[in-house]
Amino acid sequence: MTIKEIEERSGMTRANVRFYESEGLLRPERRENGYRDYSDADLETLLRIRLLRALGVSLEDIRALQTGDAVLSDTLTRQLDALLAEQKSVERSQAVCREMLDDGAQYPTLDAPRYLDALERETPAAVPAEDKLPRVRAPFRRFFARSLDEALCTALWIMFLLALNVNPSVGGAAMRFTHALIGSLIQLALEPLFLSKLGTTPGKWILGLSVADVDGNHLSFGEAASRYLRVWLYGSALDIPGLNLYRLYKSYNACDKGEVLPWETDSVLVLRDEAPWRAWAYVGARVAIVGMLVLSLLLTLLPKHRGDITVAEFCENYNTLVDFLDRDQFLRLDAEKGWVARPLDGVYISISVDNTVRPPLTFIEDNGIFTGVRFGESVRNSESVPASCSAEMQFLLMAFAASQKGAVLRLSEIWHAVNTIASSGYRSFAVDACGVHALCHVSYSGYEDFGGIYLFPKSELTSFSIDFSMKK
Repeated sequence: MTIKEIEERSGMTRANVRFYESEGLLRPERRENGYRDYSDADLETLLRIRLLRALGVSLEDIRALQTGDAVLSDTLTRQLDALLAEQKSVERSQAVCREMLDDGAQYPTLDAPRYLDALERETPAAVPAEDKLPRVRAPFRRFFARSLDEALCTALWIMFLLALNVNPSVGGAAMRFTHALIGSLIQLALEPLFLSKLGTTPGKWILGLSVADVDGNHLSFGEAASRYLRVWLYGSALDIPGLNLYRLYKSYNACDKGEVLPWETDSVLVLRDEAPWRAWAYVGARVAIVGMLVLSLLLTLLPKHRGDITVAEFCENYNTLVDFLDRDQFLRLDAEKGWVARPLDGVYISISVDNTVRPPLTFIEDNGIFTGVRFGESVRNSESVPASCSAEMQFLLMAFAASQKGAVLRLSEIWHAVNTIASSGYRSFAVDACGVHALCHVSYSGYEDFGGIYLFPKSELTSFSIDFSMKK
């Protein structure tokens, strides 16, 4: 019979049954799928235990009866003597309470030695009303431990994508859900491995938690995998947005009430300690995960060609950067044609460059080595609003500065320079990063400047000029 059936027929809770199993008083058979199969003999054993425990017989005495080291008549005689002694002790306690009331005893003047002498100092040990394994509630500690494991597994997947030069942010909400799903599948492989070998996971270890079976041993890989799947299904509803919040709420309430959670029917969660350093360790682990992701992203943004590069290699660095950032709306570079449209089926299509697109671009070389780039234009009375080219200038600087020797140790310089360009809009600027100097001079009239982001013609007489140069 199942655990539910044995509960109903024995009148005991699941926690009682698991406790007696852990004490070795009950040994049910295991099915091929790992679940326990309780027999009629197991039911008889539980009923006997229930009766003897209700009479106050200790677990040690019950164990001795099961092994044949004791006989029931002797055990009952000793227990009867103990109950009589306890009864006499209660009666003496009642008598002393009455005496203290009759004497009008007050706490500030209480003569404790006098009344202690009236009591028997040796009293029977208290018998617990219910035997069960201690159940760890701590719903927030559980949640944060699991969220740390999930974050670690998702971070491993994101870093793998970055290593393949794949941008994980592309695709919107659907792709974010896909990445989270793949992170859960990675956790499905790693968590059972940790639990079966170490009895804990990184998140649980940091917050002082571990998992064992009712006998105190590590779960098998299959048991740990089954446990994880039930957590994923019943605890977070397969991470389906909206539904997962509902299941988290229900799981929190069940855990806070001390109920047996669906994934803990065959396992026990143990809280080793609540040392204050664990909270700081959790924060440190979170920061470390974010740091690993940022470092992986920065390393991915480092160009393929570094050091002394040719114009063609610089163009490849630029195009790879724009493609990684999924900027379909921006032009690419060609070593011979300058600005070109985004390639279709691997073929770049040449475009006409006029005032409504981008200024003509010129590459600067020294003995075949790329040393810089420049572009500029000057227009008057244009019906269209000239482009600021801010994004292109950012990409140009990133592609060139990051290709310089030692750039990996000076990424903060590039980041600062790019932010300066991004905030410049239609304003002039000068920045330096990793030995690369970028200078842009912008002037205009007849336009209204909205926060340096947009220009709006305010008269028919307009003029605009931009001159950008970047060189080592």
